[in-house]
Amino acid sequence: MIPASFDYVRASSAAEAISLVGQHGDDAKFLAGGHSLLPLMKLRLAQPALTIKLAAAQRPPKSRRTPAVAPAARDRRRPSGRGARRAAASTS
Repeated sequence: MIPASFDYVRASSAAEAISLVGQHGDDAKFLAGGHSLLPLMKLRLAQPALTIKLAAAQRPPKSRRTPAVAPAARDRRRPSGRGARRAAASTS
């Protein structure tokens, strides 16, 4: 299906995006990566009058990257597999 007509705005800042939502209320929806709004619009389950693209909004500076799992947390992970069952059986 083709979505109903809507207006599209690329917000240049977070303040502009918030201002647009304040002006349009429930008729405005944010459009960001990984969002399921477009499929809902195609099925006409969602029909916002205005979509606000957030990708252009200014992002805060990136902080120092950290590993996905910290080394200490990696050591505390629950073991899995046959060895885990043997360990669990020996402690019971």
